[in-house]
Amino acid sequence: MRLLPFGGSRLGLDPGASTVRVFLDGHGPVLEEPAVIARRLGGAVVAAGAEAARYLGRTPDGLEAVHPLEAGLMADYEAARALFRELFRRAAAGPGLHRPRVAVCTPPGATPVECRALGETLQEAGARRVRFLPGLLAAAVGAGFSLESGRPRLLLDLGYGASRAAVVEGPGIRTVESAPGGREMDLALGRWILEAHGLRVGPASLEHAKRRLGTARPPGGAEPRADVAGSRPGGFPTTVTLSGADVRACLAPLLARVAEAVTAAAAALEPGPRAVAGAAGLTLVGEGARLPGLCDYLREATGFLAEVADEPERAAARGAAEALRQRRLRPLLRKA
Repeated sequence: MRLLPFGGSRLGLDPGASTVRVFLDGHGPVLEEPAVIARRLGGAVVAAGAEAARYLGRTPDGLEAVHPLEAGLMADYEAARALFRELFRRAAAGPGLHRPRVAVCTPPGATPVECRALGETLQEAGARRVRFLPGLLAAAVGAGFSLESGRPRLLLDLGYGASRAAVVEGPGIRTVESAPGGREMDLALGRWILEAHGLRVGPASLEHAKRRLGTARPPGGAEPRADVAGSRPGGFPTTVTLSGADVRACLAPLLARVAEAVTAAAAALEPGPRAVAGAAGLTLVGEGARLPGLCDYLREATGFLAEVADEPERAAARGAAEALRQRRLRPLLRKA
């Protein structure tokens, strides 16, 4: 992605399992690239981000392409450090971004050791100062929540590694319930295609099929259809035609678990606060929030009115950058 020539020194970093996003406060995204690293089997890194993603499912001999993050955590420590070092170096290379301050979104379960390692990596790549804040709080800020009001709000973050339903109350997270994310949905679709058609489909094609055909509820008109490329046993390439109904049937049990997570998160509140949160509705963030029909599906399944935040996939990175600027939000930031 082309870096934007804006001055400024406050960056929000969202290290998602699928995509790493860097947001420049007051201007917009300066980098959005796949969270993928390509390396030689001996360990030497040869590509990161979009360049490395080209190798997924088609790596030549002696190379492997990996997602080093799992739900925002470092699943492959050295590969994750290499990924952040390279991508952040690109993001911080724009004019006016000399040694920026950085706020990093962290998922539930992030350890001080992981945060410290990431902070050191970013400083090596050019950051002046690195602070951390919970990714769900960053997404709440980016979605426009007023944390000073103290009123409980319902937030659903539909990420690639995991979905998380949370109650945001004041400057904190009251409760979090986890559910399947985009990766698990892709895998479910891949298993169904293999069982029904004997076809193995790569990760990129599965994600493309889900985005093109996936819906949470039946469309008003004809079901969309598309050809999906894969290979038969023995490596013979071929295609299969899928319909929106096929994809929706694969997603249905996983979306039901997402709805159950929302219901469970709200149930942790007493009746009065639950009514307040319910009246404000459910706000959707994350890259999965754009699934057609999802708001109507969640309203029917949970009873809560749902709406998608503005640019939902960028909410966390945007909120992290804003936390560096707004004095009232700085108490959310922590050292590693």
